[in-house]
Parts: sequence; structure tokens; C-alpha cells
Amino acid sequence: MGYKAIIIYGDPEYYKRFGFKVSKDYNITNGDKKYTVALLVLELFTNALNGIEGIFDEGKIYEVNKNELKDFDKQFIKKEKGYSKTQDRFNELLGKYI
Repeated sequence: MGYKAIIIYGDPEYYKRFGFKVSKDYNITNGDKKYTVALLVLELFTNALNGIEGIFDEGKIYEVNKNELKDFDKQFIKKEKGYSKTQDRFNELLGKYI
């Protein structure tokens, strides 16, 4: 399909076992032009990203209208909201920069 790499947000301690590296190693920043430790890159073949740098743009897919979200959530049985320890760790990592 021609893809050179996979870029994700995740816990580097977990994803490094699969070969992911921090985005700073490839000069790829987040949308705020910062290197967060949670932005990870996996080259799909050797030297796939040589000479490439840039900004990881998530696009508009994560932009949510809060009113539409509330209406959507009304369709489901009400559950107690909470976060797991892994979600807390991920939120912590998003705020850490290299």
C-alpha cells in the first residue's frame, strides 16, 4: 500500500517491544510542534523515514461537538464514569515532552 511508517499515541514502555521509537528520533512533532513522549513511530522498512520530518496531524476526526456527544450518550444505559490506571498513565504521558 506504500505506507512508510505507523505513527500512534501510546505508552513507550509497552510499544518499544514492537520496535516503536519516540517521534523525536524522526523529527516528527505533534500538532503543537512539540515532541511528546507518547507520540511513537515504527518504520515499516529500514530507513523508510530518512530525510523526512514534519508534524503529525490527527485531522478533525477527534474534534467532538459536546452537545452531539451528550445526545449520543443518552442512547445507552447510564454507567459510572472512571479511568483505569493505564488511562491515567496515558494522560500523564501526553503531558510529558522530550
